[in-house]
Amino acid sequence: MVKKEAKYGAIAASNLLPIHEGITIDIGGGSSDMALIQNNRIVDTYSLNLGTVRLKELFFDKELSLKESNTKAKAYIKNELAKLPKHFRHTLAIGIGGTARTLSKGIMKRSKHPLDKLHAFSYNIQEHIDYLHAIPLSSAKNLKQFDLKKNRYDTIREGTLIFTMILSEISAKDVITSSVGVREGVFLEQLLRDDNLKFPSTVNPSVHSILDIPFYTSSSKEKRVK
Repeated sequence: MVKKEAKYGAIAASNLLPIHEGITIDIGGGSSDMALIQNNRIVDTYSLNLGTVRLKELFFDKELSLKESNTKAKAYIKNELAKLPKHFRHTLAIGIGGTARTLSKGIMKRSKHPLDKLHAFSYNIQEHIDYLHAIPLSSAKNLKQFDLKKNRYDTIREGTLIFTMILSEISAKDVITSSVGVREGVFLEQLLRDDNLKFPSTVNPSVHSILDIPFYTSSSKEKRVK
């Protein structure tokens, strides 16, 4: 199954992240869109019928214990993951969308990451697997202990469960976070339609974006512009 959202997210990630390959994962309310990138090219996309709202309504809003909710949800996710094409395997997962960004933010805080820059932040999955596994088993009241944004409490347990099971299914070892997604991909598809959806090798869009951002010096606070 091919979805444009998966393609757009992959276009943005492949052009605006320091990567050449990997699998993008964008978890939404009703589906999870994925794209396989190899040698700077999007070779395939797939959409799983796994979404945070779907999972919440099916299992976490029921009068079940957290253990029962997780057990039933895992079985449901496993059944859907069985449909994912076998070539969707890679050690690098590219996290796009609210769930992935929220988890990366939490990991950044807990690990006292020195830079408050989410885009291109990466982490080793095994080093934080206990954290990722604990979130779906938490009550809503106890989610504050995970350093997560309050506006994500409603579906972060479901999203984390989907995310971790996808990571395991594709044999990912590391996650790199993307602050760009579908919106940027739509723009880049038009901009790069005559260049095989990639910036020319002589252009580094990340460097250009940094040079184009005004900033303030720590001493004078005076605005400096390129």
